[in-house]
Amino acid sequence: MSLIELDPKHIASRIQIARSWMGKSAPEVAAQLNIAPSTYRGYESGLSINDSVLEQIAAILNVPVKFFQMGPLSLIPSGELSFRKRVRLKSPFVMHVRAVSSFLSDLVIEQERLLDLPKVKVPYARASGIVEIEDIVKNIRNDLSIVDAPLKSALDLVESLGVSVFWVTSDPDFDAVSFWSEDRPYILINETHKDGYRVRFSVLHELGHLVLHRHSNATDTYEDDAVRLERDANAFASAMLMPAIPFTYRFSTHWGLMDIFEERVHWRASCAAIVRRARDLKIISEERYRQLYIGISTKGWRKREPGAPNQEESRVHRFFFDEAGEIGLTTDQIANQAGSPISWIYETMPISRQYLSNYDLDFPQRF
Repeated sequence: MSLIELDPKHIASRIQIARSWMGKSAPEVAAQLNIAPSTYRGYESGLSINDSVLEQIAAILNVPVKFFQMGPLSLIPSGELSFRKRVRLKSPFVMHVRAVSSFLSDLVIEQERLLDLPKVKVPYARASGIVEIEDIVKNIRNDLSIVDAPLKSALDLVESLGVSVFWVTSDPDFDAVSFWSEDRPYILINETHKDGYRVRFSVLHELGHLVLHRHSNATDTYEDDAVRLERDANAFASAMLMPAIPFTYRFSTHWGLMDIFEERVHWRASCAAIVRRARDLKIISEERYRQLYIGISTKGWRKREPGAPNQEESRVHRFFFDEAGEIGLTTDQIANQAGSPISWIYETMPISRQYLSNYDLDFPQRF
């Protein structure tokens, strides 16, 4: 098929996604093409583009030309992604996260070729306060037959609810993001975070957004509303990790920081999360909370605690690549089917690297 036979608007949106993945601005790409920025913007607006120019764009953006032939795919609006620390993120990182998020629907199509993915069972619930959030979490735990038990795997839980989980390599200030696309929920995790306890909380925080804030738009909320949404998601994650009744029973007001350090193994939660939970349940005073939190900061445990496990593994991704191996489908072929560079598969599904030999860990430079 000649490229000029394709819908220019489909090509335009995919060019925008590939450029955003690289963290490049439109003027940068125009300069590399040696054309006027207005001409390039026309290409991203849906003006007709000839094969030769499109091949040049593909080379600049490190994507196969086939990527532009894969049909409709739109760049997700920024407002549909709820960044916990957007103000700290530089524009190239925000662009990259948006591009990766936009590509995930193509990866789900590839997964569905080999697997019967879990049905979407994420409940929609509204809460006007912390007490209602506790009740919502209790109902979810009861429905999943885990009641008051410690949560073995946050990823297993969200995937069992039909959430598609993927990864991105991003700024350390970025934890995770969640969104809905065509009635499918997604969570995108920053792979650079190595503290598994912290990532477990982030995953459940994002599940809280999916459950509680499905119809909220991040750019349409006032600052006070944004703070409330984050507070609600934090409360959801805390309750999901550490159910109130068994947590209250186990926690002692006489505990010091090292006692809490030992307790984290039971809940698979960070010291900071445990201390906040104790404060929120009014087991400890605000003053005692501050004392303990200062101790956590002094020890340098806010980013990663010693002995914390690595991130959890996606069982869906493991099943997918095992199934692909059974039928002789390589990661290169999966990337080709998706029309993407193989580096995009490595980044979004890190487990894929275990199925390759002579894997080069260096991603193409983006920023």
